[in-house]
Amino acid sequence: MTSAETMERASTGDAPDAPPTPGGSLVVRLHALAAAGFFVLGASAAALAAWQLVEPTLLEGTAETTYGRLLPASLHLLVFGWLTIGLIGVAYHAVPRMTRTALALPTVALLNLGLMAASVAVGVGAILIGEGDGGRLLEMPWYADLPLLAACAGAAFVLVRTVRASDGPIGVGAWYLVASPVWLTLSVAAGALPGLDGVPGSVQSAFTLTAVYGLWLAPAAIGAAYFVVARALPDAAFHPRLGRIGFWSLTFTWVWTAGRFLQYGPTNDWVETIPVAFAAGLVVAVITVAADFAYAFRARWDEVAKSATLGLVVGGGGLLVLGAVHAFVSSLRSASLVVRFTSFETAFDALTVLGAFTLLAAAGLFQAAAGQSGRAWGRGAAALVLWPVGVGSLLAAFTSWLAGLQQGYAWLSGVESDSFDNFGDGFAASSADLDGSHTLTAIAISLTVVGALFLLLGVLRRMGGGPADDAPADAAGDTETVRGVLTPAVLLFAVTALAVFAFPAIDSQREATRLAATVRDLPDGSPAALGQELYVSEGCWVCHTQEVRAVVTDVGLGPVSVTGDYHLDDADVLGVSRIGPDLMHAGSRPLTEDAAWVAGHLRDPRAERPWSTMPSYAHLDDAELSALAAYIAGLD
Repeated sequence: MTSAETMERASTGDAPDAPPTPGGSLVVRLHALAAAGFFVLGASAAALAAWQLVEPTLLEGTAETTYGRLLPASLHLLVFGWLTIGLIGVAYHAVPRMTRTALALPTVALLNLGLMAASVAVGVGAILIGEGDGGRLLEMPWYADLPLLAACAGAAFVLVRTVRASDGPIGVGAWYLVASPVWLTLSVAAGALPGLDGVPGSVQSAFTLTAVYGLWLAPAAIGAAYFVVARALPDAAFHPRLGRIGFWSLTFTWVWTAGRFLQYGPTNDWVETIPVAFAAGLVVAVITVAADFAYAFRARWDEVAKSATLGLVVGGGGLLVLGAVHAFVSSLRSASLVVRFTSFETAFDALTVLGAFTLLAAAGLFQAAAGQSGRAWGRGAAALVLWPVGVGSLLAAFTSWLAGLQQGYAWLSGVESDSFDNFGDGFAASSADLDGSHTLTAIAISLTVVGALFLLLGVLRRMGGGPADDAPADAAGDTETVRGVLTPAVLLFAVTALAVFAFPAIDSQREATRLAATVRDLPDGSPAALGQELYVSEGCWVCHTQEVRAVVTDVGLGPVSVTGDYHLDDADVLGVSRIGPDLMHAGSRPLTEDAAWVAGHLRDPRAERPWSTMPSYAHLDDAELSALAAYIAGLD
């Protein structure tokens, strides 16, 4: 054994005379229970949304379950309900043991849990009743965003206070679990900033999504994995430097990839080219983190098959590597030309939110629930979560890749051969053969619901129990003070927010073009203005873009969009996918130029277009339907 390994192992905190860390048992158990419940709800909502693409009439007639409302609601349930509450619970269990202290302010932690659960429930409910604000993440209205922000800040405060009570430096595993809640608070604050619409709103949306994933979910899940390995392999030693390199490179590079969501859009080219280099760096960073775990596992891989939690860590780590590779591929302009706005991009959420982050969070909750209840999980219990979630998320990603490539190349071939247009009835030619892929994706996501149910049942069985496991453990070594971690962490966020969010948003402020002044200037109180509000709250932006790119695929959709076109918009309407055709210039095309025809189509989408997967909007009254139709038909 090298001297470095000896030092790394000696600093794990496994000394028998280390002080116990009592307290926080109820806090951790309630976090685990709430998170598991949100997991079941979020995965079920995602599965229902996926099945609606297979059978568009599913739950038809119920306004709260239309695809445009249900899909964003499922993402918020999974990100802020399941993963955020679950990973905070893991941190409440792990950080005291990593730092040999008691959990600070457990009453505050309980209040934060109630506030966070309530804000997610209210926010998701608001989305479902048609009060969403639009955007890739944080679509919840302000009265849900503010309590969520307060709860995130409260959780970060509790964890920082816990670490500050320790009398020495902390290890890399604790770095992840203490810095990430601070980053979460800052990310939510940036995403909740009001007054950014049009292209600046899209920049804000892309930054918020990437920051929440890259500065909260990924670091917190990896921190949970460090703790799990320390418990499952107490004599394991991580590499003295790989962990620290992985921490800073992962958290720095991930957020700089935000521009990949804006490829070929109305932003300036520099916003779109930077992500390519940083996405390549992200792959290297994730591999570096994986290498640190592989270093700890060396000659111990047989333990993976024996441990209830190590299998979850290895499965989650593998999906995280695939997610990083996917981010790199989708950041390439050559790839974006084909797959942007297709289901190819949804594979990233399958690999990360439903896959990697879920498996790593489940591993942490397995360890926390067992440690707090004194009742260990068997390998069978772990397998009932690992296999449905792992296989389901991987299959969902694979079918999304295939469907995205198929549709992207169909769009290209239609335009290049002049055989069909990518709108109206011609859009059916590019989506006619996707039924099989949609069915497999729905089956795959439904598998994750099975894993969520087994996780919930396991947590329920461990709500009671014996004494908590208070033994210290930190296999990543004690290398830095909490101030030495948090100060550069806050500076990292500040620099990244300026470069990836503030500067691109400012650079996207342009004078209104003639198109904006004549078509998109909607007087307050006009039917078209009400229609735009309905367009956003009904989630029409989920399935339709309003963005014509300077690429072959978009030939025939109208003039190429520029930043000034959106200067007068009161919302971010650029969109994220083309499950339905682009609507930027819908009012200049046959049929959609007629508001009466649009209203009829919204009421019964399959009356004239049996291939349409759009839900019926018959739940809107006549005035609302007319307003929404007036807005769409007015997009000349």
